[in-house]
Amino acid sequence: MRARVLIVYESANGEKAFPLAEICNHGVLLAAARSAVDEKRSEARSIAALDNVLGTVVAEEASRLERTLKALIPGFGLDSDPPLTRAM
Repeated sequence: MRARVLIVYESANGEKAFPLAEICNHGVLLAAARSAVDEKRSEARSIAALDNVLGTVVAEEASRLERTLKALIPGFGLDSDPPLTRAM
């Protein structure tokens, strides 16, 4: 199995996506994975400020994303990664 980061340009109307570059650097992959989880957790906190139930749903999506990335990316989620905490 191979995991990679793609840089994709999306048309203004969102109808077409154009892959521009593929990055196979493991450090970049780990950083992108951490960023994806952090962004989803931040989204959950923002939504929870407006609606706690929806915020909880999005927080669970963040947890599921983190579990999936841990399963797919060697080294993701090891003790060297900063711990994630639920902010709700």
